Amino acid sequence: MNLNDYPCKNPSDATSDDFCYKGFMNDNKVFNIYGLSISQATANNFPGLNSLGISMIQAELLKGGVVRPHTHPRASELVVCTKGRILVGFVTTDSVFLYKILKPKMVFVIPQAMLHMVINVGKGNALLYAKLQQSKSRSLFNSTPSVPDAA
Repeated sequence: MNLNDYPCKNPSDATSDDFCYKGFMNDNKVFNIYGLSISQATANNFPGLNSLGISMIQAELLKGGVVRPHTHPRASELVVCTKGRILVGFVTTDSVFLYKILKPKMVFVIPQAMLHMVINVGKGNALLYAKLQQSKSRSLFNSTPSVPDAA
């Protein structure tokens, strides 16, 4: 059986390994021109996430490195700083830039669809983890007229 285009295991065949991701332990970091290295745990490489609507990102930033401004139209994001100092912020719908400089163990939330970015403002490399949580659009399911089913 497939769910979300990913194969589903028979629940009686599931093991704890299906729910454990070790990909962030890889030390083979490749940094892009913005001083950013990203590893992702998604349903593509972590089957236990299939149909849960969540994913996790590990991002390492060189000194001065940047996660360029971007959005997640269907997901909110929770950012946890684990090393260094990062400036993380988003632009509200009223065009106000809300931000904080995070130190290790600090958390910042970015609401769904907000333009946001991260900059390493520390003296060395910074490490962060970000959890993305998909939201189901209520307007799609409660629209008038309703969205027709496939015929």
